Amino acid sequence: MIIRRMAFSNFGVYGGEQAVEPANPLLASGRGITIIGGLNGWGKTSLLDGVLLVLYGSRSPAMRNPRRSYSSYLRGLVNRNSPEGAEAWVEIDLVTGSPAHPASIRVRRSWEGSKRIEERLQVWRDGHRDDLLASGWDSYVDELIPVGLASLFFFDGDRIGDLAESDEPPEEMRTAIHRMLDLDIIDDLILDLSSLTRTHQSRLGSGDVQKELSALQLRKTSLLVERVRTKQDIARANTDLERLSQLVQRKHEEYLRRGGSLVRRQQSLLDRQQQLREAAHQAQSAAVAAAAGPLPLLLTEDLLRRIRDRVADEKAAREARLALPIIQARNRELLEALRRYSKDQRIMALIQARCRCQEMELLRLAQGTELLPLSAQGIALLDGALDVRFEELRLETSEILGRMRDIEEEWQFVERHAAVEVNREEVAASLDEVTSLARRAADLEQVKANLAKTVAGLDREMKEIDGDMAALADRLVGSEESERVIKYATRSRLMMETFRERVAERKVALLADRIAEAFALLTHKRELTCQVRIDPRTLRIALLNNQGEEISRSELSSGEKQMLALAVLWGLARASNRRLPVIIDAPMGRLDSSHRLNFVAQYLPNASHQVIVLSTDTEIVGPYLQYLAGHIGQTYLLDHDEEQKQTKIREGYFSDRDGLRG
Repeated sequence: MIIRRMAFSNFGVYGGEQAVEPANPLLASGRGITIIGGLNGWGKTSLLDGVLLVLYGSRSPAMRNPRRSYSSYLRGLVNRNSPEGAEAWVEIDLVTGSPAHPASIRVRRSWEGSKRIEERLQVWRDGHRDDLLASGWDSYVDELIPVGLASLFFFDGDRIGDLAESDEPPEEMRTAIHRMLDLDIIDDLILDLSSLTRTHQSRLGSGDVQKELSALQLRKTSLLVERVRTKQDIARANTDLERLSQLVQRKHEEYLRRGGSLVRRQQSLLDRQQQLREAAHQAQSAAVAAAAGPLPLLLTEDLLRRIRDRVADEKAAREARLALPIIQARNRELLEALRRYSKDQRIMALIQARCRCQEMELLRLAQGTELLPLSAQGIALLDGALDVRFEELRLETSEILGRMRDIEEEWQFVERHAAVEVNREEVAASLDEVTSLARRAADLEQVKANLAKTVAGLDREMKEIDGDMAALADRLVGSEESERVIKYATRSRLMMETFRERVAERKVALLADRIAEAFALLTHKRELTCQVRIDPRTLRIALLNNQGEEISRSELSSGEKQMLALAVLWGLARASNRRLPVIIDAPMGRLDSSHRLNFVAQYLPNASHQVIVLSTDTEIVGPYLQYLAGHIGQTYLLDHDEEQKQTKIREGYFSDRDGLRG
C-alpha cells in the first residue's frame, strides 16, 4: 500500500484546505521518506490522528479517552477559527493491490461543527464513487490494515517511551500480537468457560433445580457455538460483498464498453442536431443579408482606391489653377521690390530662379484634366468607406463564415456519433446483469444485517441465561450436577489453554526472531543479546544473553530500552507480512545522541517502503538530515500563525542552516 495524498480542511489547527503528497517510492527512485517539520502544538499529532480517523472512524486508536463520545471527539476536531457551519473533513488517497493490478482508493470523512454531528463517509475506487465499498468500509479496512495492527505502523515517540519503561506489553500491543497469532476465538472460548465455572460454583439445590441449571448451561453452550458460527458467516458475507463489489465494477465497465453511455447520449445528440440545424439556418440568413447590403462593394475595393487617388490628383490640379495667378502676381511684386531696393544681382538671380521653379510646378499641376469632380462630402464618404466600412464588412463576413464553419464541424461530429450503431440487445442484457448483481449485493447487505441482529439476539439471550443461572446458583448448595459442570468446564478450559499455548508457541518464535533481528540492527552493542523470547501465555518479551539467561530491563541503558521498544514495533510489523506505510510522530524526543544515529541510519531507511516522519526542529536536523538526504523524496513544513491560531502546510523544511533539501 502507498499513500499518495493526505488532505485536511478546517481540521484541528489546519485552517482551510491543506494537503501533503508523500514521496512515492515507485516514482522517486527509492526515495520513500517524507519529512514533515513542525514545532510542538503546530499540528503534527493532528496529522497522525487525521489518518487514523479517516481509516477507522469511531474505532480510531486516536480516541484515547474512552469516556468521550465520538460526536464530542469530532466536534473538538473542528478548527475554531473556521466559518460558522463550515464543513470539516479528512481525506486520504491510497494505492492498494499488487504492482501489476493496482487499485486507487480515496476515502473522505466529513462533518460539520454544529450541535448535532452527522458524519459522512465517501469512498472512490479508481476515480469512481463507490457507495457499496463505503457501506462495508470497516470490513474492507480491517482486511487492508486491521485496527489491531495500526499501532505497529502509525505511532508516536511517547508510545515508544511507554513501551520502553514497561516490563509487560501494553494492551494495544497484546491486541496486535493476538491478531497476528489468530488467538481471538480461543481466548473468547476460555473466558466463556471461566465464566461458566464461576456461575456454577459453591451451591447445590434440588434435583429439579440441577436439571434446570444444566439445561440453561447446555442452552448457553449451544448459543455460544451458534454465535461463533454466525460471526464466521458475517466474515464470509463481508468477503463475498467485497468480491461482488469488484464484479459489479467490472460488469459496469463492460456495460459502458458495449455502448451503454452512448445509448443514453443518442437522444441528446439528436437534440443537438436540431439546434445546429437552426443555428446553420440563422448563419445562412445572416450571410444572405450581408450579401444583399454593401458587401459586394468589397469586389471594387481596388478600383475605388484608384478613384480616390485620381480624385486627390484632380483636387491638387484645381488648387494649383486657383493658386497660380495669385502666386505669379505675388512673385512679380516681390521681384519688383527687390530690383528697387537691392543691387545684388546674384541674390536677385537666385530668388528669380526660385520663384520660376515654384510657378513651373504649379503650372504642371494645373495642366491635369478633371474627370471626377467630387465634392468634399463625396471625398469624405469615399475615404470612410475605404478606411472604416470595408474593414467592418471584412470582420462581419469573417465572423459569419467562421460561425458557419464551426457549425459544419460540430454537425459532422454529432452526425458521426449519432449514427454509431449500438447493439441495444447486448447493452440491455449487460445493464440487466449489472442491475442483478447490484440487487444481489443489496440482498447480501440485508443478510449481513440480519446476521448482526441474530448476534445481538444471541447476546441478549445469553445475558438473560446468565441472570437466570445466577439466580439458580443462589439456590444450589453442593449440587452434584453443578460439580459435574464445573469439572468438565474446568477440564475444557485447561485443554483450550494448553491448545492455545501450543498454537502460540509455534508462532511466537517467528515474532521473537524478527524482534531480535531488529534489535541487533538498532543497538550499537550487538553482542548484548543473541535472542529474544516471548512468553506464549503472557506475551511478555524478554532478552536473553549468550548463555540463555534473561537480561533485566534495569541492566539496559535508557537508550537501549528505547531501541528495544522500537525493535518490538519494527519486528512485529515485519512479522505481520503486510506491506504498509509507516508514520512516526516525534520519534527521537527520548533518544540519547548515541542511539539517534542508529535510529536514522538503520530504522528509517528500512522501516517500510514508504515512511512519513513528523519531526520537531531538534530531531531530524543537522547531520541526521544530511545522513538521510539520499532517502528523502519530499519535505514539508508546518507554518503556524500564532495570531490566527492556524497552521498551513508548505513545501520545504526548517532552515538552510540545518542542511535541508528544497
